[in-house]
Amino acid sequence: MRLDDLRYQSETDDITFSYKNKEYVICLINDKYYCGEAGNDDDDNSFNSFKDMSDNWIIEEEKLEDIVGNIKVI
Repeated sequence: MRLDDLRYQSETDDITFSYKNKEYVICLINDKYYCGEAGNDDDDNSFNSFKDMSDNWIIEEEKLEDIVGNIKVI
C-alpha cells in the first residue's frame, strides 16, 4: 500500500490493518486521527492530521510512513 492510498482510505472509512502479526486501527473523528493496536487501550494515540500521524505514530519502533508498504489492510 502507498501512503496516499492509506490517506484516501482513512478519509472515507475506518481502517484495520495487520503488521507483524498484530492488528491496528485508524479512525478519523472530527478531523482528528485516533489509532492504536486493536484491543489494547494502553496504545491509544491521537493526531491532528494525517501527516502528523504518518510522521509520529510509532509501530513496533518504526514510523507509520516507513512501514506503510508492509501493512495489510483487513
